[in-house]
Amino acid sequence: MEPTKTFRVRRSLVLPITLLVLLTVVLLIVTIVQGQPTAKSIILGVMILPLGLLCAEVWIRRIDIGATSITARKLGRRKTIEFAEVTALEAVTVRRRNYLSLSTEEDFLIISNAYLGFSDMLAALLKSVPEQSISEEVQGLVSNPMRRPTDMISSWIGVLVLLAILYLQFSGKT
Repeated sequence: MEPTKTFRVRRSLVLPITLLVLLTVVLLIVTIVQGQPTAKSIILGVMILPLGLLCAEVWIRRIDIGATSITARKLGRRKTIEFAEVTALEAVTVRRRNYLSLSTEEDFLIISNAYLGFSDMLAALLKSVPEQSISEEVQGLVSNPMRRPTDMISSWIGVLVLLAILYLQFSGKT
């Protein structure tokens, strides 16, 4: 029996999102301490909620591939699909992002290439699901996996913008 393989969201995406939340909290504290207009604090408070949820989601999200099933864990949710029940394993590429769709008669699971070791995950799935359920697109994905760095880049840009805003706050130019 093979050990369970666990795949998590790439840390290159988790780190900037976490920094974005922390910097937003720091900026909120600074605006309150400096007596900035209440509207700024409200806007930052509203921003923290979805950013905090996104941050929690990327930290918690993982895929576990065991000997007989795959389990997707997300914030407040868990879904398990038995490999024997899989009727289709398909792949779709949209704007340089790969998605795997694992379907049964009753349920489905969609997995993006945001996971570290996506190619290894794909290889584990190919070994585990019934061969007749694997589409040609999935076979093509094995030989040509894509990475989409724009999510990571946009997150780092957000971090830089917040650092610039904090600098301006501390220098008294806002």
